[in-house]
Amino acid sequence: LDAWLTAHPEPDRKTLSLDEETEAALAALGYLGGDPSDATAPIDPRDVVALVPQVWQVRGMLRAGAVGQAVAVVERLERELPGTWAALRPRMELLRAMGRPEEAISVGVDLYRAMPSSITALDLAELYESMGDLEGVLDWVDEALALEPHNPRARSLQVRALLHLGEVEGGDGAR
Repeated sequence: LDAWLTAHPEPDRKTLSLDEETEAALAALGYLGGDPSDATAPIDPRDVVALVPQVWQVRGMLRAGAVGQAVAVVERLERELPGTWAALRPRMELLRAMGRPEEAISVGVDLYRAMPSSITALDLAELYESMGDLEGVLDWVDEALALEPHNPRARSLQVRALLHLGEVEGGDGAR
């Protein structure tokens, strides 16, 4: 055994780490990273893997009008996965479904600051659109386009907002 251990040293944790792009993509899904053998890590993925489907179940519950059930699931996600995408995203969707767009925007902004994505930026743009704040729509569309310049959803929101503002002219795409 000693000979084998000498011939096969434990790999350096630094050489096993993820590249920044992969780590950022995983962070958008709520992955916190860390050393799986670290007993002090805040969340062990093995402990929460059963919660992941519940994130998507919230959407189904909201579509079916089961807001009370969705509230219970969101509260559990927030207890088990505080401050993660898996907790913030369903909270934002729940607040929107409950007709509380200002609170949904507040949660969405927190989510965007923690994990910028064009999807979140566009959801925020749609929340502003639902309140008739077209400048807010355009601000969040700009955020989305900075991350994903050819996003068709962003362009559609941009055109709708500019049409309502009476600012559509040529076709250069500039605001």
